[in-house]
Amino acid sequence: MKRFRLWIGDLLAWFVLTLLGFASHGELSFSAAPRMLATFIPLLVAWYPLALLLDLVARPRFSLAYLLRLNLAIIYTVSLAVLLRAAWLRSAVPPIFALVLSLTSMAGITFWRFLYVVFTRRSSS
Repeated sequence: MKRFRLWIGDLLAWFVLTLLGFASHGELSFSAAPRMLATFIPLLVAWYPLALLLDLVARPRFSLAYLLRLNLAIIYTVSLAVLLRAAWLRSAVPPIFALVLSLTSMAGITFWRFLYVVFTRRSSS
C-alpha cells in the first residue's frame, strides 16, 4: 500500500509541476490542455520504468546515494520526456525548456519524496 501511495504521489507531483509550468507562462487554460498532456504523459512514461530500474519505488531513505539516484533518474526522465514531447507535438524543443524542466522537476519530486518520508515516519511511529 505504501508503494502505491508513493506512485500516486509521484503522479500528482508531476501533474502539479506541469500545471505550475504552464501557469508560470500564463497558459493555464482549457485550450492548452493538449500541450499539457503532451508534457505530462511523456514524463510519466519515462519516469516509472526508470524509477523501477533505479529502485526508487521502495521507501525513500534520503541518503546521499538515494538523492543521487533520484536526481539522475529525473534528468534521464526529462531528457526522454522532452524527446517524446517533441515527437508528439512535431516541433523542436528549446534546450532551455529541458534545463528548466529538469531543475524544477528535481526540486518538486525531491520535495514530494521528502514530505512522504516525513509523514510516513510520523504515521509509523
